[in-house]
Amino acid sequence: MPLLHQPPFWRTKSQQDTREKKREAKLKAREEARRQVLEHPSAVYPPTQVLYTDPSFPDPPPLEYSLRTRWKSIALFWSLVFIDVVCLPITLYFALWYGTHLSHNAVFSISTGALGTVSIVEYFRRWYKLWKKGSNCRVIGARRYYVNLTLLFKPEEMRAVTDPVE
Repeated sequence: MPLLHQPPFWRTKSQQDTREKKREAKLKAREEARRQVLEHPSAVYPPTQVLYTDPSFPDPPPLEYSLRTRWKSIALFWSLVFIDVVCLPITLYFALWYGTHLSHNAVFSISTGALGTVSIVEYFRRWYKLWKKGSNCRVIGARRYYVNLTLLFKPEEMRAVTDPVE
């Protein structure tokens, strides 16, 4: 009666060749299955979304917009963001922490209140742009006296964030 799992050194040459051929056949079958999946992925993963393309619109329309004319306002905005997010907190922290005898709560309140500079500047810029006569950034059909509720709640949010908790 032959042993089912003989160690390799006990196998004869023909047994090793047969075993090797079976292993190669399995590997070839796996590679073929992988190749078919890669060539036709929808055979294994059917598409869940049907796309219809319109031949009259092969590409999206070009945008009539250039950032070159707005580089000053972009530079101003990002410089304010950099000052507000990087420079101001670090300077305030070290100046207030090591240069004064303020409590932890006071240092936190002052630095938190000062961090909203960019938000406050942008808040007033937006309010002015919406309020001025002939503004083109309002909602279509909106009049000058329409009120944007988010602009009304901003001061309350800023007060809630910057007021110290005692």
